Amino acid sequence: RGDGRVVTPEELGPGPAEAPAGRPHRCTARVVLAGQGADEQMAGYGRHRSAFGRGQWEGLAKELHADVARIPTRNVQRDDRVVGDHGRELRLPFLDRDFMLAVRSAPLCEVADLREPAGVGDKKLLRRFAAEALGLGPGTAQRVKRAVQFGSRIAKHSKAHLSKKRRLSGRRATARADETAFAF
Repeated sequence: RGDGRVVTPEELGPGPAEAPAGRPHRCTARVVLAGQGADEQMAGYGRHRSAFGRGQWEGLAKELHADVARIPTRNVQRDDRVVGDHGRELRLPFLDRDFMLAVRSAPLCEVADLREPAGVGDKKLLRRFAAEALGLGPGTAQRVKRAVQFGSRIAKHSKAHLSKKRRLSGRRATARADETAFAF
């Protein structure tokens, strides 16, 4: 547990290829910090923009309330099991009771203002705090989030790699079928 391999961006290259070996690395951290709850409370998902478009502030408030109510059963249980299975403890600072009460007590237009573009209006309160507390410039504080499975572009590279493998294996299978079909 905690053993893995570190691969630099240079080793990965620009396109799909066989994964480089990398160098061995052992992580000794016992705690994993995760961001669950930030998007659900501060309008970080595309469905929040849709809800705002349909029902303005009231529609957004209802969608956020529904998202917060689903948090315990949606991802937290799964993530806690996965992290625990790797001998680590999961911590969720955005689901801290005091943090959640502070967000709920703020005016919704300060928490998120979906009249503004993505990267500005979504998670507005969190972006402003991070920019001020951490000294982040707008280029960092206003970046639009991409889920890891999409943001890493791994799906695109995997699809290209699998398509190439399927095409090659399909040709071989067809050639073998042709050979055996005409064998006497």
